Amino acid sequence: MDLMIRQQQTLALVKARGYVSIDEIAQHFAVTPQTVRRDINQLADAGLLRRYHGGAAVDSSVTNTAYSQRISHNLAAKQRIATAVANAVPDHASLFINIGTTTEAIAHALLQHRGLKVITNNLNVAKILSMNDDFEVLIASGKVRPDGGVIGQATSEFFKQFKVDYALIGISGIDEDGTMLDFDFQEVFLAADESKFGRHAMMRLGHLSEIDRLFTNKVPTENYLKQIHAAEVALTVVVAFMTQINEQQTYYDIAVIGGGINGVGIANDAAGRGLSVFLCEKDDLASHTSSASSKLIHGGLRYLEHKEFRLVREALAEREVLLAKAPHIIRPMRFIMPHQPHLRPAWLIRTGLFLYDHLGKREKLAGSHLVEFDPYTSPLKTEITRGFEYSDCAVDDSRLVILNAMQAREKNATVVTQTRCISAQREDSLWNIQFENEQGIYQIQAKALVNAAGPWVAQFIKQELQLKSQYGIRLIQGSHIIVPKIYDGDKAFIMQNDDQRIVFAIPYLNQYTMIGTTDREYLADPNNVEISQQEIDYLLDVSNGHFKVQLTQADIIQTFSGVRPLCDDESDNPAAITRDYTLALSQDHENDAPLLSVFGGKLTTYRRLAESAMEHLQKFFPNAGKAWTEKSLLPGAENLVSVDGLVLEIQNKIKGLDHETAIRWAHAYGTYTWKFLNHSTSFHELGQDFGHGLYAQEVDYLVDQEWAVTSQDILKRRSKLYLKFTEAEIQALDEYLLELHERRLQKDVA
Repeated sequence: MDLMIRQQQTLALVKARGYVSIDEIAQHFAVTPQTVRRDINQLADAGLLRRYHGGAAVDSSVTNTAYSQRISHNLAAKQRIATAVANAVPDHASLFINIGTTTEAIAHALLQHRGLKVITNNLNVAKILSMNDDFEVLIASGKVRPDGGVIGQATSEFFKQFKVDYALIGISGIDEDGTMLDFDFQEVFLAADESKFGRHAMMRLGHLSEIDRLFTNKVPTENYLKQIHAAEVALTVVVAFMTQINEQQTYYDIAVIGGGINGVGIANDAAGRGLSVFLCEKDDLASHTSSASSKLIHGGLRYLEHKEFRLVREALAEREVLLAKAPHIIRPMRFIMPHQPHLRPAWLIRTGLFLYDHLGKREKLAGSHLVEFDPYTSPLKTEITRGFEYSDCAVDDSRLVILNAMQAREKNATVVTQTRCISAQREDSLWNIQFENEQGIYQIQAKALVNAAGPWVAQFIKQELQLKSQYGIRLIQGSHIIVPKIYDGDKAFIMQNDDQRIVFAIPYLNQYTMIGTTDREYLADPNNVEISQQEIDYLLDVSNGHFKVQLTQADIIQTFSGVRPLCDDESDNPAAITRDYTLALSQDHENDAPLLSVFGGKLTTYRRLAESAMEHLQKFFPNAGKAWTEKSLLPGAENLVSVDGLVLEIQNKIKGLDHETAIRWAHAYGTYTWKFLNHSTSFHELGQDFGHGLYAQEVDYLVDQEWAVTSQDILKRRSKLYLKFTEAEIQALDEYLLELHERRLQKDVA
């Protein structure tokens, strides 16, 4: 076979390293991945190297399992595990990473972190992490193995100098008595795919009791589970999933980065105008800011104090629009503001409510009025004698995102989750965009790129695009607590506080009260936002200052936090930063492919933001259709006469079904409930019962039609059953999902 110079060099590179990924070869020779794949195919057909998923390798005679085989063995599982481990590591942590192909996958997954200090005895890990200039990487001395591992007494002595926050280790085998075996070392986070259980290696690594957390891709057998539970090791099982991508299509009009409410809103609007659209989300849809809201569609009464009249007018009008579009997930709600004369005078509140009633269109929602409280029946403290009542709406925030994504798909958009955009470069009038998921790296082209990455909007511009952001972003943390219901009725309370902020107490899922939100600057990793003790104390103090029922921290059932990515207006007060959105359209040159970045925004105005985004992009797509979303129903609202009527229909159709489950289905899915009930006539026909009205037939539908991958996707963002499920019930659901995903993978391969 006559080889091209590049193919000869490719073969030499693979022989030198043992295994090289397609992406690394492409970068090395400055060619496309498609070109690399052609070269590898020709070299493999000639018997000069071996093809592996995502790369190429040569056979090795290294003792034990050859490195080239190990790096490709269970590759997809290792990538899933690596992502889970990386998500558990905060920015600016110090790490030890040891030898192994799984830890090398972890190194790749850590590249988007900031400020890591890494100590390793793995040359491959050091090489990978050195690509991030913000990392400090230290390599141990010792004897170098063929696979890049550094071993020996000098290595052991080197590590004794350091104390790290996290140790990330991979192993070659785990015995059923809990003893972990490998060639070398030990520590805290253990990453092991299913093949490691029951295998033996050369050197004792330690006992499971010395491990804090185990990451794997399959629920271990009963013997292993006993050892894991006895050692009190936290077990994280990452599941396989199918990403549905149209492999025949690689060119799109618009690519959207970010699966929050703004991203799916823009994708849906664009797809409905006849444009070809690709949307990717690095995690689950609505897994960050969009599911951590106060779950309201509201005008923003307090924004009037900051003179944001345009935003309030637009938001007030959108209440009625969205209520008509999705009456199954959005409902009117009355709000009561207890009057605290020392905080705001009555005349000021009356003026604000008059504007609130008349700034925007209001047809279905009732107006505001003064209310007097009966000291014996009111849930408020007796000294609070009067207040004001007005209307807004409650919403299932994460389902609003999912329904928009479903509608976008129905209009031929491609929507993928668990897929990260790793780079995007302009090439004349197109964007060349690379994505990475568990199947590997792939590329598309798009005429326009929309950056709706939410908290990562500025970071995406700087790191993935290698450009300068036009606007600064400020991350404002908002946290909520969920407690047992502290008052009866379906009205919410809006509580004023001495710091001029307001806090809501909102009826939640019939059994609880949700209290929030807070406003504080957030400077850490948006992936790891959690409520602080200061926020907990703040919310409890505000609630206890208003209600007769006095809460303590022990009453808190659950908390959730998110960060709002707001456009930096240089305000000193986080609560005063504008909630309005800013759209930034950029081109370096006239014929360059456009980049549209979304800064700020709120749940209520997502549809108008999407329309504004399309107005910005209109000149690039002169043949696109007109605005259409205002009157269009979201999935599940079609043919919906009333939610109460649908509940009765469901119970009449499914004999023996409890009323609570019928209500949940009607509100979550609307008329799409019939899509997963199929021809069932009894709850006995709905498959495995996971508890609390969740059956296999619904789970299958959520995986097939709503991008659900994990139990948390289903319980937190699609059903809101997470407050009821026990650990044992979650584990049963996890095991079912693992089997379901494996069946789907096998079917796809077949």
